[in-house]
Amino acid sequence: MQLYFHIGDHKTGSTSIQRALYERLWSCDSVRLAYPPYLNDVSMARTLFVPARRKERDALFRAKADWLAGASGDVSVVSAEHFSNVEPKRLRRAIVEFLPEHAKTARVLAYVRPHAGSIVSNYTQRAKSGTSDQTLDQYAEFVMRNDKFDYLPRFGGWAEIFRERFALRAMSRAELRNGDVVEDFFHHVLGGAPFTLGAAPQSNESAEIHELAVIRRVQQLVPEGDLRPKTFVSLGMALAEGFARSRAGRSMGGRVRLHRALAERIAERYRTDAGDMDARFFDGRPVMVSALSAAAGEAVAERQADDLHEMFETEKLASLDEAIRAFARSFPERGASWKSVFMDRRGHLNEGRATADKPLAHDPDVQAQAGEVDRAIDEIVAAGMDLFHPGRTAKSA
Repeated sequence: MQLYFHIGDHKTGSTSIQRALYERLWSCDSVRLAYPPYLNDVSMARTLFVPARRKERDALFRAKADWLAGASGDVSVVSAEHFSNVEPKRLRRAIVEFLPEHAKTARVLAYVRPHAGSIVSNYTQRAKSGTSDQTLDQYAEFVMRNDKFDYLPRFGGWAEIFRERFALRAMSRAELRNGDVVEDFFHHVLGGAPFTLGAAPQSNESAEIHELAVIRRVQQLVPEGDLRPKTFVSLGMALAEGFARSRAGRSMGGRVRLHRALAERIAERYRTDAGDMDARFFDGRPVMVSALSAAAGEAVAERQADDLHEMFETEKLASLDEAIRAFARSFPERGASWKSVFMDRRGHLNEGRATADKPLAHDPDVQAQAGEVDRAIDEIVAAGMDLFHPGRTAKSA
């Protein structure tokens, strides 16, 4: 069996790929692909770089070895974008120790989003999940001072350890098979064999600029209480998905975009790394360099307003704030139950003994609390849509 480790990168369609794998949306007559009955292996990946999770490493890797031993297929995939945070040699050591039959054959597949688009996507994700109060300009200036988006050292490290068994694909429509990352992924892991793909719902929706302003306000006003930060990541995802369902062709400001001056600073900062990446991974074709130039050309002239107080007088926000404050009063108590159900719906593992911060998703009381949170989220989405489209109240599906 050929084993693939799909390692992301972050914000390169990993959730959509995992959804297609988990829901068995592919059909291939000539190559059998085995995938476990859950969405991804984030928990296993985190044992390799999160100190508090290291004690779980042996159990999770042994469980993976047992599953692979019993699986029937020509190909299998271990997928988690969190593997991109792991030192390549650490993953290699784990493969040698726990999956020795794959030590010389396991392949690593990664996707890389060009610099400017990756900065915007990562900013949007952080704002959506409540992990940062920074504006796009502040976030971009912050990351340009560190090496987060200097790609060559990181991806070069993977190539050094796994050599010809490491493949890097550019997250660019022109580079992907039929412009689609999910189709590109299956084409790669199935070795070019003919296959078909069923339709899948959008995963981890990107919020438009006005929606993001509403989501940021929710994240700012809802107290953390005893909830874990990951609960607010799920909350941001649920709000974005609610807006996407409710949009019905109406604009919510369009996608988050760089303004021209910022795009030019990003292009200057990453031009060398882009050229080095093209030379190392794309046969010298200007894949990453051209993307930097295109980002400057596609930028808007001025900074987009990203705060509701920039867009509306305070009294105009009354209905939305009322819905958010009602939500904020109950979410700290019900958030753990809601997150458990939300993650279970998405195929994430929810096993083991229930605790206060991890109730079992199929408990009737837990589901009832989660349903109340879902309805409150729908009310926030409706109030947010009505703010920008008065008189055309949205109804979330």
